[in-house]
Amino acid sequence: MTLILTFRQIELSDREWIRPLIVASETRNSDFSFNNMFAWRHEYSQLIHKGDGFVLGRFNLDGESFVSFPIGVRDDRQLLEILQELRSTLAPLSLAGLSAEHVAALERIAPGEFTVTAPESLADYLYDIDRLASLSGKKLHAKRNHINRFEQEFPNRVFEPLTSENLGECLVTDGLWAYEKSDEQFDTIPGEIRALEQATTHFTALELDGGLVRLTPGGTVIAFTIGERLSRDTYVTHFE
Repeated sequence: MTLILTFRQIELSDREWIRPLIVASETRNSDFSFNNMFAWRHEYSQLIHKGDGFVLGRFNLDGESFVSFPIGVRDDRQLLEILQELRSTLAPLSLAGLSAEHVAALERIAPGEFTVTAPESLADYLYDIDRLASLSGKKLHAKRNHINRFEQEFPNRVFEPLTSENLGECLVTDGLWAYEKSDEQFDTIPGEIRALEQATTHFTALELDGGLVRLTPGGTVIAFTIGERLSRDTYVTHFE
């Protein structure tokens, strides 16, 4: 039986079958979050293929077409079949968002046939939750001081979990931030605004969560964060 890859636009209803594949993969890569793929689908022309127990993504980045490593692939035989079909339809074939395990799998089934690079501009930040919570150690001393100064200067600050009632205020804050940055030539700002609007519009359906900060009770939102539990041991922050 010949494998045929047919890509289509990603839809909200795809979360029902894609999300379990992502959770089972125990990935730490934010690129493999369904919410990331969905919210940024217009900016990166995100397409998906629903395969036999796997999902394959295709997207554009800086004018170049990339394919993700198939999530949910069973074994090397299935991976090789997918790779052969991709090579027959896409030339040149570029894969993105690979983990060390993915690279090892490609080398195992196609030794020496891929050149691997790691662009720093596309790297994720990965934090240990205990160190992030305590900010212990000499390296994080400056961050502790920064927080201490903030707490001293604003003793009436308020933290609130994100809800459908206060999400709109976060969009207003984001719009003001974007306006302040408009003269700094950040090309990504319009895309970020559109992605944030998608995330907040479908906040409940995407099972997102987060929080916000006000300097005084009932005051203007000055900061917010939105994220989700990605896998067993990883939480991903989508917007901050």
